[in-house]
Amino acid sequence: MGELRRPGRRRLIYTNTLSVLPEATGMFERAMGACVGIVRVLLTASDASARERLVGRELGSELE
Repeated sequence: MGELRRPGRRRLIYTNTLSVLPEATGMFERAMGACVGIVRVLLTASDASARERLVGRELGSELE
């Protein structure tokens, strides 16, 4: 994690469902420093759209 603080590194894009929760703040502060600015984005989709994406991504019984 220390490599994230190297000079010149200004942004970290982290994708994880739970990363939008306020409880995740400490993890980002430890990785990037206490003065980190956090922008949380929760992506949403309709059930039909989510199913279409999963069908295209999963194989065999994994979709069930």
